[in-house]
Amino acid sequence: MKDRLAQAVTQSRADYTEIRVERTWSSAVAFRGRRLETATVSEDQGGFVRVLNKGYGWGIASFTSLDELPTMVTRAHELSRAVRLDEPIRLAETAPQVADGVLDLDGDVRGISLGEKKKLLDRYNTAMLAVSDVIVDTQASYRDEVSEVWYVNSEGTSTYQLCPEVVVSGTAIGRRDGSIEKGLESIGLRKGWNSVQGLEDAFRVVATRAVDLVDAPRVRGGAYPVILDNELAGVFIHEAFGHLSEADFVYENPQAREMMTLGRRFGKPVLNVGDNGAATGLRGTLPYDDEGTPTQDTQLIKEGILQSEHTPIYPASQSKSVRGVLTRVM
Repeated sequence: MKDRLAQAVTQSRADYTEIRVERTWSSAVAFRGRRLETATVSEDQGGFVRVLNKGYGWGIASFTSLDELPTMVTRAHELSRAVRLDEPIRLAETAPQVADGVLDLDGDVRGISLGEKKKLLDRYNTAMLAVSDVIVDTQASYRDEVSEVWYVNSEGTSTYQLCPEVVVSGTAIGRRDGSIEKGLESIGLRKGWNSVQGLEDAFRVVATRAVDLVDAPRVRGGAYPVILDNELAGVFIHEAFGHLSEADFVYENPQAREMMTLGRRFGKPVLNVGDNGAATGLRGTLPYDDEGTPTQDTQLIKEGILQSEHTPIYPASQSKSVRGVLTRVM
């Protein structure tokens, strides 16, 4: 695959060319109460060519078959030449990467039958239903995927990634005397089948939480000091700051560009926020980003001040749209 993509890149007439191909195998199972709602397996493949010419804009063409690749390289070049720019786009200087990033499959889900996955989720769903007669309904889901990603560009980068992901989640609905509450939990990992075994107790906790909430006293509205656990604090940061840091959002939103200024204070000195794609086993774990750049630990807020310790954040008019933070500019 790498050789085929490299050959297509060399045949491009554009000043800069990159090609990404992704193949994903996935399966899913879901229960609603005692009823099986979903049991599916799928396999998808697709890719895109993105090119840039000096003085022109980006040209992008997507494909689902590698047989279309030469045509799509030509098409992307034509699209780029159709967009003349007053201000040229500059690509950041990044060292070429030639490497493979293969994460631990931890029990390859592709070797497990859909029937076994159904049995696993049935046990977890039954564990919730058995907690109490206060539990009147449940939802349980299992989803997994294994993705292969190839990326080649005209600057010499050539990478391959093999990334697993597995997610199990449960929701329990409790009802008593007209009061309805729910407990929920979701566990997602960049791992495989072995990592989601033996979770019956975790699903019982989900149902117990719903029962406890039904009987819990009501909280009066007001301002209270609170202590957040790590997971909930992470969700808050993700929603309040993570999305705000996305390059495409900053690019399209003048208010966000004004807000996301290096040196701006975002909180008290106790506030520290980082972006770490290299952390092992988590859903955000990736050896390389979508442009072949190695992931790293980047501090975004240090002692309440917005910054980027490893890579500078350039004006949004010069930034490339990437996942996460502004990690590469042009």
